[in-house]
Amino acid sequence: MIVVSNASPIIFLWKIKKLDSLFKLYRIIYIPKKVFEELSKQEDDYFKSYLQYFKIEKIEEKLLSFQLHEGESEAVNLAIKKKADLILLDDKKARIVAKSFGIKIKGTLGLLLAFLDKKLISYDEFRALLDELIQINFRIGINLYNEVLKDAENIGKTHKSK
Repeated sequence: MIVVSNASPIIFLWKIKKLDSLFKLYRIIYIPKKVFEELSKQEDDYFKSYLQYFKIEKIEEKLLSFQLHEGESEAVNLAIKKKADLILLDDKKARIVAKSFGIKIKGTLGLLLAFLDKKLISYDEFRALLDELIQINFRIGINLYNEVLKDAENIGKTHKSK
């Protein structure tokens, strides 16, 4: 599976100490050079220990120009270039652009749900991590919060019935 990421899901997972789960889910994650530059500014040993697992690719020539932040634009271009199966994005505009190219999208919340589904975290840990994300300024409306909790409860029920 070819997975490309923008910086924000990686940074949020780093802040809640869940990069290990990300790499249990996806062994290889491609990031464009601009995203790597943004990530490598982090002054944290835990975070730096994971930088080696990302595959950095330079975008020589952008296939398309989007009205997005440079890192997001490069991530979408890299996903198009590599014919990625999945792109990790949180930004709404970037998600719309990626979706228009038929690229499957997963954001930070989708990753937490995937961790729960693959039993990398428990439901209680999911709730704690969701609240921790909010405390570190992850923006989420109350409707989405409730929807994500309902999705997590459904995953939990599925696990119990197996």
